[in-house]
Amino acid sequence: MDIKQLIYFVEIAKEKSFTRAAANCYISQPALSKSIRQLEEELNSKLFIRDYTTFELTREGEILFADATEIISIFNNIKLRLELLRTRTEQPVKIAASPLLGNACFGSIIAAFCEQNPELAIDYYETDRISSSSPSDLKEMDLSILLLPRKAPELPGEFQLTDIIQCSLVGLVPRRQDTAPPAVLNLSVWKDTIITAGDVLHIIYANEYTQGGKKHVFSSSGADLVQKMALQKEGVLILPDFIARSLTGDTLYQLGPLEQEIVCRLVLITKRSARCSKLLDQLRDYIIKEFCRKYEPLPEGPDLPPS
Repeated sequence: MDIKQLIYFVEIAKEKSFTRAAANCYISQPALSKSIRQLEEELNSKLFIRDYTTFELTREGEILFADATEIISIFNNIKLRLELLRTRTEQPVKIAASPLLGNACFGSIIAAFCEQNPELAIDYYETDRISSSSPSDLKEMDLSILLLPRKAPELPGEFQLTDIIQCSLVGLVPRRQDTAPPAVLNLSVWKDTIITAGDVLHIIYANEYTQGGKKHVFSSSGADLVQKMALQKEGVLILPDFIARSLTGDTLYQLGPLEQEIVCRLVLITKRSARCSKLLDQLRDYIIKEFCRKYEPLPEGPDLPPS
């Protein structure tokens, strides 16, 4: 048994067709059939049930499919890590996120990736400088994680944009026993006590909400700071919904939808760089997978414009 036989077997099981699997694997159908026949002989097991109306796995085939899928994934990951090690450059890959997003989850996601891949050189920054309106700052980073307005400005061709999720801004207000929570939060009413992060304020302004009033801007979503500012100032804390929902377990404040719907996009921006393209692809896939694991999928909103 070798890895190619397992790849062929998994492809046949997915396609339920020797013809399509042979085309996908760039192998002739007779050669594919011979490989599977040898695999069945080695395992002393029939792997497929085939007749004119049925093409499915036997019980033994189902067991092999589950294990073979995992083995192929491990094998591909080993190949990628070895290739990354061979092509490693002296310059570390630079990753940046805003303090809000970094503290929310992405700092821990990047740290976990670095721990799993200690042979890779990665520098991680949390900074308010990165934004789509400042390509010069984006150029300093190989990968950036940021919030963008729904209709974001077009980026130069040297950048690739990948949407993670579409989200809405929502409010958190102090929970008071003597008053009922507002059904919706009107930013015009709360304009003097808006508490938010710099990148969220940019989203608010991009949605043409420019009314005056004092806005308290912070650079971290740490729970202690959020609680202190929201309670002491009796204001409304504006956050992306995926962050706000993670804070609603605290009984001191409650979630409130905004009267004015403000939609934004959580995105990854990577530089089209041959120097570390494989590592950036691996990082992008890992970040999205771990983010989706941490946060439950949110209800779909309006369709996003094409990137």
